[in-house]
Amino acid sequence: MALKNILILLFFIGGSLLGRAQKPNIVFIMTDDQSSIPLRSSDNQNQSRPFGFNGDSKVHTPIIDGLASNGIVFNNAFVSSSICSPSRYSILTGKYAGRSEGTSFINNFPLGNLSRIANNIELEENKTNVPKQLQNAGYKTAFIGKSHIIDHNVLASYTEGNNGFMAYSKTADPYASSVSDAMKFNHDKWSDRMKEFGFDVVDAFYAANLRELKN
Repeated sequence: MALKNILILLFFIGGSLLGRAQKPNIVFIMTDDQSSIPLRSSDNQNQSRPFGFNGDSKVHTPIIDGLASNGIVFNNAFVSSSICSPSRYSILTGKYAGRSEGTSFINNFPLGNLSRIANNIELEENKTNVPKQLQNAGYKTAFIGKSHIIDHNVLASYTEGNNGFMAYSKTADPYASSVSDAMKFNHDKWSDRMKEFGFDVVDAFYAANLRELKN
Protein backbone atom coordinates (compact mmCIF):
# COMPACT_ATOMS: atom_id res chain seq x y z
CA MET A 1 0.00 0.00 0.00
CA ALA A 2 1.57 3.28 -1.05
CA LEU A 3 1.74 5.96 1.58
CA LYS A 4 1.73 9.69 0.92
CA ASN A 5 2.23 10.52 4.57
CA ILE A 6 5.62 11.50 5.93
CA LEU A 7 3.98 11.87 9.34
CA ILE A 8 2.71 8.97 11.31
CA LEU A 9 0.62 9.04 14.58
CA LEU A 10 0.90 6.86 17.66
CA PHE A 11 4.25 6.71 19.25
CA PHE A 12 7.34 8.84 19.51
CA ILE A 13 10.96 8.56 20.45
CA GLY A 14 12.03 11.70 22.29
CA GLY A 15 15.58 12.94 22.26
CA SER A 16 17.31 15.01 24.92
CA LEU A 17 20.07 17.56 25.28
CA LEU A 18 22.86 15.95 27.22
CA GLY A 19 25.85 17.87 28.50
CA ARG A 20 27.27 20.29 25.99
CA ALA A 21 26.70 18.06 22.99
CA GLN A 22 23.33 18.93 21.53
CA LYS A 23 21.41 16.01 20.11
CA PRO A 24 18.40 16.66 17.87
CA ASN A 25 15.02 15.73 19.28
CA ILE A 26 13.36 12.95 17.28
CA VAL A 27 9.57 12.72 17.11
CA PHE A 28 8.08 9.88 15.07
CA ILE A 29 4.31 9.78 14.60
CA MET A 30 2.68 6.71 13.09
CA THR A 31 -0.97 6.47 12.05
CA ASP A 32 -2.90 3.24 12.33
CA ASP A 33 -4.17 1.79 9.04
CA GLN A 34 -4.74 5.15 7.37
CA SER A 35 -5.38 5.52 3.66
CA SER A 36 -3.27 7.82 1.51
CA ILE A 37 -6.00 8.25 -1.11
CA PRO A 38 -9.06 10.54 -0.74
CA LEU A 39 -12.36 8.71 -1.05
CA ARG A 40 -14.54 9.23 -4.11
CA SER A 41 -18.26 9.78 -3.76
CA SER A 42 -18.83 6.23 -5.04
CA ASP A 43 -16.57 4.69 -2.37
CA ASN A 44 -17.68 3.25 0.94
CA GLN A 45 -17.54 6.34 3.15
CA ASN A 46 -16.73 4.26 6.23
CA GLN A 47 -13.25 3.44 4.94
CA SER A 48 -10.09 5.00 6.34
CA ARG A 49 -9.35 8.54 5.21
CA PRO A 50 -6.02 10.32 4.69
CA PHE A 51 -4.91 13.66 6.10
CA GLY A 52 -6.21 16.92 4.76
CA PHE A 53 -2.94 17.63 2.95
CA ASN A 54 -3.53 14.47 0.90
CA GLY A 55 -6.60 16.13 -0.61
CA ASP A 56 -9.43 14.88 1.59
CA SER A 57 -11.99 17.64 2.14
CA LYS A 58 -13.81 15.94 5.04
CA VAL A 59 -11.00 15.64 7.54
CA HIS A 60 -9.67 18.44 9.76
CA THR A 61 -5.94 18.00 10.42
CA PRO A 62 -4.49 21.53 10.43
CA ILE A 63 -1.42 20.78 12.56
CA ILE A 64 -0.39 17.76 10.49
CA ASP A 65 -1.16 19.70 7.30
CA GLY A 66 1.05 22.52 8.54
CA LEU A 67 3.92 20.14 9.22
CA ALA A 68 3.53 18.72 5.72
CA SER A 69 3.51 22.17 4.08
CA ASN A 70 6.67 23.18 5.94
CA GLY A 71 8.48 19.87 5.58
CA ILE A 72 8.98 17.09 3.06
CA VAL A 73 6.26 14.76 1.79
CA PHE A 74 7.30 11.51 0.15
CA ASN A 75 4.83 10.62 -2.58
CA ASN A 76 6.30 7.25 -3.49
CA ALA A 77 6.91 5.54 -0.15
CA PHE A 78 5.83 2.03 0.80
CA VAL A 79 5.36 -0.11 3.88
CA SER A 80 6.70 -3.65 4.17
CA SER A 81 3.29 -4.85 5.34
CA SER A 82 -0.20 -3.39 5.01
CA ILE A 83 -1.05 -4.51 8.57
CA CYS A 84 -0.38 -2.22 11.54
CA SER A 85 1.55 -4.47 13.97
CA PRO A 86 4.08 -5.75 11.41
CA SER A 87 4.63 -2.19 10.16
CA ARG A 88 5.19 -0.96 13.70
CA TYR A 89 7.67 -3.78 14.31
CA SER A 90 9.62 -2.96 11.15
CA ILE A 91 9.88 0.72 12.09
CA LEU A 92 11.16 -0.12 15.57
CA THR A 93 13.65 -2.78 14.45
CA GLY A 94 14.58 -2.08 10.83
CA LYS A 95 13.71 -5.71 10.00
CA TYR A 96 11.03 -7.41 7.94
CA ALA A 97 8.23 -8.54 10.24
CA GLY A 98 8.74 -12.17 9.18
CA ARG A 99 12.12 -12.00 10.92
CA SER A 100 10.45 -11.55 14.31
CA GLU A 101 11.59 -13.98 16.98
CA GLY A 102 9.05 -12.85 19.57
CA THR A 103 7.95 -15.63 21.91
CA SER A 104 4.37 -16.10 20.70
CA PHE A 105 5.30 -15.72 17.03
CA ILE A 106 8.04 -18.36 17.28
CA ASN A 107 5.73 -20.69 19.20
CA ASN A 108 3.19 -20.48 16.39
CA PHE A 109 5.74 -20.50 13.57
CA PRO A 110 8.99 -22.23 14.61
CA LEU A 111 12.14 -21.30 12.74
CA GLY A 112 12.30 -23.09 9.41
CA ASN A 113 8.52 -23.27 9.03
CA LEU A 114 6.26 -21.19 6.83
CA SER A 115 4.84 -18.25 8.78
CA ARG A 116 1.84 -15.98 8.30
CA ILE A 117 2.42 -12.33 9.15
CA ALA A 118 -0.55 -10.64 10.80
CA ASN A 119 -1.18 -8.88 14.12
CA ASN A 120 0.97 -11.57 15.67
CA ILE A 121 4.39 -9.91 15.41
CA GLU A 122 6.28 -9.17 18.61
CA LEU A 123 9.39 -7.29 19.69
CA GLU A 124 12.10 -9.53 21.09
CA GLU A 125 13.31 -9.05 24.66
CA ASN A 126 16.88 -10.20 23.99
CA LYS A 127 17.58 -8.30 20.76
CA THR A 128 18.43 -4.69 20.06
CA ASN A 129 16.08 -2.26 18.37
CA VAL A 130 15.94 1.44 17.50
CA PRO A 131 14.92 2.76 20.96
CA LYS A 132 17.59 0.65 22.66
CA GLN A 133 20.18 2.02 20.25
CA LEU A 134 19.01 5.55 21.00
CA GLN A 135 19.31 4.88 24.72
CA ASN A 136 22.87 3.70 24.12
CA ALA A 137 23.51 6.99 22.31
CA GLY A 138 22.38 8.97 25.35
CA TYR A 139 18.75 9.63 24.48
CA LYS A 140 15.74 9.44 26.75
CA THR A 141 13.07 7.49 24.86
CA ALA A 142 9.27 7.46 25.14
CA PHE A 143 6.39 5.45 23.70
CA ILE A 144 2.91 6.97 23.55
CA GLY A 145 -0.18 5.21 22.17
CA LYS A 146 -0.89 1.82 20.65
CA SER A 147 1.56 -1.05 20.86
CA HIS A 148 0.13 -4.46 19.83
CA ILE A 149 3.71 -5.74 19.48
CA ILE A 150 4.39 -7.39 22.86
CA ASP A 151 3.00 -10.33 24.86
CA HIS A 152 0.34 -11.55 22.45
CA ASN A 153 -0.23 -14.54 24.72
CA VAL A 154 -1.57 -12.14 27.36
CA LEU A 155 -3.68 -9.83 25.19
CA ALA A 156 -6.69 -12.08 24.69
CA SER A 157 -7.48 -12.61 28.36
CA TYR A 158 -5.80 -9.98 30.52
CA THR A 159 -9.09 -8.24 31.35
CA GLU A 160 -10.22 -11.54 32.86
CA GLY A 161 -7.66 -10.99 35.60
CA ASN A 162 -4.93 -13.25 34.23
CA ASN A 163 -1.16 -12.69 34.46
CA GLY A 164 -1.44 -10.28 37.37
CA PHE A 165 -3.93 -7.88 35.72
CA MET A 166 -7.23 -6.76 37.23
CA ALA A 167 -10.50 -8.08 35.82
CA TYR A 168 -13.55 -6.22 34.53
CA SER A 169 -16.22 -7.14 32.00
CA LYS A 170 -16.57 -5.84 28.46
CA THR A 171 -19.82 -4.14 29.41
CA ALA A 172 -18.52 -2.59 32.62
CA ASP A 173 -19.09 1.12 33.22
CA PRO A 174 -15.68 2.86 32.90
CA TYR A 175 -16.98 5.69 35.12
CA ALA A 176 -17.48 3.32 38.04
CA SER A 177 -14.54 3.85 40.40
CA SER A 178 -13.74 0.14 40.69
CA VAL A 179 -13.59 -0.24 36.90
CA SER A 180 -11.62 2.96 36.47
CA ASP A 181 -9.13 1.81 39.11
CA ALA A 182 -8.75 -1.56 37.37
CA MET A 183 -8.18 0.12 34.00
CA LYS A 184 -5.53 2.40 35.52
CA PHE A 185 -3.82 -0.54 37.22
CA ASN A 186 -3.74 -2.50 33.94
CA HIS A 187 -2.51 0.54 32.01
CA ASP A 188 0.37 1.08 34.42
CA LYS A 189 1.27 -2.62 34.37
CA TRP A 190 1.37 -2.64 30.56
CA SER A 191 3.39 0.60 30.55
CA ASP A 192 6.01 -0.87 32.89
CA ARG A 193 6.24 -3.94 30.68
CA MET A 194 6.77 -1.85 27.53
CA LYS A 195 9.68 -0.02 29.17
CA GLU A 196 11.64 -3.28 29.05
CA PHE A 197 11.82 -2.98 25.24
CA GLY A 198 13.86 0.23 25.22
CA PHE A 199 11.66 3.04 26.55
CA ASP A 200 12.29 5.29 29.54
CA VAL A 201 8.76 6.70 29.55
CA VAL A 202 5.52 4.99 28.49
CA ASP A 203 2.12 6.65 28.86
CA ALA A 204 -1.35 6.90 27.30
CA PHE A 205 -0.57 3.31 26.37
CA TYR A 206 -2.85 0.60 25.09
CA ALA A 207 -1.57 -2.85 24.41
CA ALA A 208 -3.72 -3.71 21.38
CA ASN A 209 -6.98 -2.73 19.69
CA LEU A 210 -9.37 -1.45 22.34
CA ARG A 211 -11.72 -4.40 22.69
CA GLU A 212 -12.17 -4.49 26.46
CA LEU A 213 -15.04 -2.01 26.51
CA LYS A 214 -17.68 -1.03 24.01
CA ASN A 215 -16.49 2.59 24.18
